[in-house]
Amino acid sequence: MHILVFGNSGAGKSTLCRDLASKYSLQHLDLDSIVWEPQKVAVQRSMNDIHGSLDEFLDAHSAWVIVGD
Repeated sequence: MHILVFGNSGAGKSTLCRDLASKYSLQHLDLDSIVWEPQKVAVQRSMNDIHGSLDEFLDAHSAWVIVGD
């Protein structure tokens, strides 16, 4: 099962995705966790790094829910 949820900030996406991940035993990925540099404010990672992290997640998990803005 693959579920992709996009929407505006504050719309309840994260809550919905955590619930879906729990209910259906899915791995959960918040795109913010791979787009932004850790420990920095509003510093985007390179597109190569973002794509690499996304590819690693998708290769490692056959069932997932992904959330992002």
